Amino acid sequence: MDVLKLLQSKNRCLQKFLKCSEDFLAFSESGDLTYIHKFQKQRNSIVKALLLYDIKISEIVKTLSENQKTTSLIDSIKKILIDKEDLVQTILITDQRIIVQIEKEKSRLLKELSTSDKSSQQVKKFRSKWISESGEKLDGKL
Repeated sequence: MDVLKLLQSKNRCLQKFLKCSEDFLAFSESGDLTYIHKFQKQRNSIVKALLLYDIKISEIVKTLSENQKTTSLIDSIKKILIDKEDLVQTILITDQRIIVQIEKEKSRLLKELSTSDKSSQQVKKFRSKWISESGEKLDGKL
């Protein structure tokens, strides 16, 4: 039945989503976040495809007659939805790990910026102190 094929295709799409997340996680765990824009673009494309699946599935379900809604169809749908739920849970766990890696990189960058800012401030203080103690003035002409 068409609805079963669409649900199975949607699960394959979710598997691609998971694969995309797992690939990015592997890069991010090695400290490489340069892949993040490609990762976002891939995931956005997959989300759009998932939305199209949802629309098509809804349309088909609405057209099913009562005779077509058999217990065997319902049982098959339930099995596919259980697989979908497992995939979604795995995606959520993977995304949590990705968020941890992004937060680590964010903290590292903030620390690096803070250190750089402190160094700049110390250089400015040194220059100001040196000029006033030496009694010299800065040459205002270039």
